[in-house]
Amino acid sequence: MGLNDSINKDVLDTLKILETQNHSDKIATLTLLLETYTHKNKAMHLMDSYDLSTIISSSKNKMSTESFPKFLKSNSLTKQVNQDHQILLCMVEATIGHMNKLDCLKRLPKFDYKEK
Repeated sequence: MGLNDSINKDVLDTLKILETQNHSDKIATLTLLLETYTHKNKAMHLMDSYDLSTIISSSKNKMSTESFPKFLKSNSLTKQVNQDHQILLCMVEATIGHMNKLDCLKRLPKFDYKEK
């Protein structure tokens, strides 16, 4: 269950609880809910060997399915990604994708590829 699913479930559960509470208990319940998700939003996520193997597998898949060379905009110029950096680029994109699946990122960063 992702963070958004967990939030939705907790909000619905909290709404049910709030119906039976007095004013001061409602405030305490809502404060606790906010503190919980403030902490979860700032908490560190420790990645393990499963995360690493997932990232490596995704990177290999990207490397085998993407078309190369890639071009990125740099200021007003469009530059070709160095051949030595293409593997690193796939690894970076796989890492970003994995971290996004784990809700570790606020926004999904992507490279702005251009045609030559």
